[in-house]
Amino acid sequence: MEQKYKVGTKVKIKTDLKLHEMYDGIDFVEEMYPYVGKKAVITDYCNGSYVLDVDEGFWCWGEGMLEEVIPVSHSETEEEKIRLCEDFLAYLVDQYAIFKRKSDVAPVYTGGGDQINIKNIVKEYFDLM
Repeated sequence: MEQKYKVGTKVKIKTDLKLHEMYDGIDFVEEMYPYVGKKAVITDYCNGSYVLDVDEGFWCWGEGMLEEVIPVSHSETEEEKIRLCEDFLAYLVDQYAIFKRKSDVAPVYTGGGDQINIKNIVKEYFDLM
């Protein structure tokens, strides 16, 4: 089977994965959940799936669990730009407690004094550090 991604390709583990669902023959188990939304580099192949650096090669990841990270400078279409922005906003909400709701009735922004340095976040997200 031809691999969609090559060794060295930067990918992101999708954020909409469902526990115990099969992705290209790989069961998404609870222990894999901490890696959801993380960026990684493909380091090897594993029986038709991928080995990533983010978990030090511990898990095999199915193609359906991954999406390629599109470099900002190569974003050519409006759809890609929109997807990049959506990914960035999802990253912000996922990574910083200030965006987490404390309850269903609490206002959206209930951070406890979290300080967010936007320039550093953008650098981190777009691998500019």
